[in-house]
Amino acid sequence: MIASLTSISKQINVLLRAKQENTAIEKEIKKLETNNIKLEQNIRYANSSAYLKAMARDEFGLGEIDDYWIIGPEMRDDKKTDDKKNVIKSNWKQWTELFTN
Repeated sequence: MIASLTSISKQINVLLRAKQENTAIEKEIKKLETNNIKLEQNIRYANSSAYLKAMARDEFGLGEIDDYWIIGPEMRDDKKTDDKKNVIKSNWKQWTELFTN
């Protein structure tokens, strides 16, 4: 009788551990399914024309006809170079400085 009770308690412990493992596996499966859905959506977006337009605009600087491009000034800490840039020079002075400096 004691032997049968110990075997029954062992079987109950095995079943409880199996149930815990099954719930952990089910949670992992749900997490992987949601990740799979997100990855499928990313693949669809990567194959779409909207993604290609965004990549062409961002990576290659290609835009559409209606796009406006604004080129901002360069940010430098050196004030001397900024003062030199603001001076308007004639064309022939710029050419002579190009070849003499």
